[in-house]
Amino acid sequence: MNLDEVLDAWRSQDRAPLYGVDEGRLQQALRHEEAKRRRGLVIEARLTYGFAALVFAGLAFIVALMLSDDDPRTWWDFVIVTLGVAAAVFAAANLYIGRRRLALRERHFGASLHHELGRHVALLDYELSRTWRVSAITRTMLPFSLCTLALYLAIWRINNEPFKWGTDGFPILAMGGAMCYGAWIARHAAQDMLPRKRRLEELLEKLDAR
Repeated sequence: MNLDEVLDAWRSQDRAPLYGVDEGRLQQALRHEEAKRRRGLVIEARLTYGFAALVFAGLAFIVALMLSDDDPRTWWDFVIVTLGVAAAVFAAANLYIGRRRLALRERHFGASLHHELGRHVALLDYELSRTWRVSAITRTMLPFSLCTLALYLAIWRINNEPFKWGTDGFPILAMGGAMCYGAWIARHAAQDMLPRKRRLEELLEKLDAR
């Protein structure tokens, strides 16, 4: 049984609901679900840090080309690069700070059922903090779009080519569309997590009252 099935079995009990659930099975389901979510967090961290490092390196290379190029450069060229670097650093720092806060919260949990539930609620809280509110989604996804846009514009500027919306504008529109689609996916995932978090909190209250 997965976690949702175990919780459904508990919710189906009209009397003494906690005694209708095998605590060992619930703990096993919680650990299995937690392991799956943490694998997703590891993938997210690798993609985020790797992408930020790649953009940072690309922009640093472009700055080196600008400084060694004989063509005159405007202050706008360096503003684009600076904003791109800042966005890449912010994306990585935002993820790192969130993970550190989660780790500090989780270090107080042990191996009991009560602590397993608390750890899982903390993990869901962390994921919801990045995907539930529009401001959180913007803080998570906008830096990726900005640093990608900055890299694209910096490459365009270093090539000294005129900007054509018919061809050069398409990648910008595509990035905007990708961000909106990613925000929709994140919001949809959060809508699935919120009911589970509430059910786990309800179970925690029952355990505390026992």
